[in-house]
Amino acid sequence: MGSGALPLYLHVGLPKSGTTYLQAVLARHRPDLRATGVVYPYAGRESMFRAAVEVRGQHARWGFPVDGPRGVQGTFARLLRDARKASVAAVISHELYAGATPQQVAAIVAATDAFELHVVVTMRDLARQAVAYWQEQVKNGRSWSFEEFEHRVLDRFLAGEDGSTTLAEEREARLLRGGAGGYTVGDGRGFWRAQDLDSVLDRWRVAVPPERLHLVTVPPAGASPSVLWERFASVVGLDPSSVRVDEVPRTNSSLGVGQIALLRRVNEALDGRIGQPHYSHVVKRGFAQTQLAAIGGRRPEVPLHVAEALDAVVDRWVARIEAEGYDVVGDLADLSSSSGIAAVGSPDDVTDAEMLQGLPAVLADLLEQIAVLRSQGPGEDTLPAVPQEPGRAAAL
Repeated sequence: MGSGALPLYLHVGLPKSGTTYLQAVLARHRPDLRATGVVYPYAGRESMFRAAVEVRGQHARWGFPVDGPRGVQGTFARLLRDARKASVAAVISHELYAGATPQQVAAIVAATDAFELHVVVTMRDLARQAVAYWQEQVKNGRSWSFEEFEHRVLDRFLAGEDGSTTLAEEREARLLRGGAGGYTVGDGRGFWRAQDLDSVLDRWRVAVPPERLHLVTVPPAGASPSVLWERFASVVGLDPSSVRVDEVPRTNSSLGVGQIALLRRVNEALDGRIGQPHYSHVVKRGFAQTQLAAIGGRRPEVPLHVAEALDAVVDRWVARIEAEGYDVVGDLADLSSSSGIAAVGSPDDVTDAEMLQGLPAVLADLLEQIAVLRSQGPGEDTLPAVPQEPGRAAAL
């Protein structure tokens, strides 16, 4: 880092900790922010996402080529060039960076050597993180139940890393009562790579000194989203009132338990026939986050025994944060979850009425959209039939 280097605030997540909201505020108010001395660089549509995909080497997973007009190669470098040209403080943000490997962290440090690098970690109570991650995985095409998620992602970690068998014992009791059997999902290492704050700190603290690793807590459920923006802005050195956060539409809306159950069944029926990036555009954003999210319904919560086990992990994190002297913005008490959770059942406990709620209106909207698309074609008699063969949709 050269003398007088400009600050670069790299917001690395954690995933599902208000990252999409903060990115929406920053993107919507680029001109206002630049006028106040902060740039949110732009290198094309979805450039923050594409840059993170490039750095993480995940282009195949998200359906992007490396080279060419739609390729991701060079996107991160273009963001840095835009930041240098602006000659002011810069913010780069995406939650994919939270899961970066040590080698990828080292590559980012080398690429940003001309800046005074700051790392910003937003963090939320683990109970909300867990249920949000599970839901996001369903939105991204998985069909796993919360019980499958709990077994593969939560109790394996807790039993192996935290010494707790609470979740495993509870799962076995449910199985003996006739619960679901064999699990087919992955082992959940991706969740903990990005959500285990110990692991994230271990990988990112080598990038910056402790005073430049900023931890921002997400306020408890029910608080105004503007509180998170105010905390984040204070880290970057922004006046929070310099932008109108009430003008930012809600993004990444949560689904009710009935809609999650329905989407799981849709994913099972699709059976991988719609590949990326088409799945993200059509199923995740169009169907799930637009159509299903508008229905509402009972919101998912983790069972109390899960929240209590996760709080034990958070207690260890808090002790480490306080011992190592990181810059904390917000209240570490915001990370506690079990005190606000009732003794509820599993998010898998869904009635048929909840799953079918609002579905006729959704189907009517989809049929209307199909009719509009047909009317814009060369004529309904000349339009090809919808392919029915397995695998055709993914190929198309």
